[in-house]
Amino acid sequence: LSINNELETHLELLDETDEAADRTAGRLNIAQRKLDDFRRTAKKHRTCYSMLVLVLVLIITVGILRIII
Repeated sequence: LSINNELETHLELLDETDEAADRTAGRLNIAQRKLDDFRRTAKKHRTCYSMLVLVLVLIITVGILRIII
């Protein structure tokens, strides 16, 4: 009888652990999707920032060349 109670307790603990693992997996999937969205957005903005920096370098270079010449 006590072995049966022990088994029932362990089964309940296993069920709780399984449910917790499922919830955690769900949260990890949501976090992964958010990270993927952030990565795509950052990649898109990185190109814009690179172009902005290059334009600024060009403006500064032209300004310096005008002073020299």
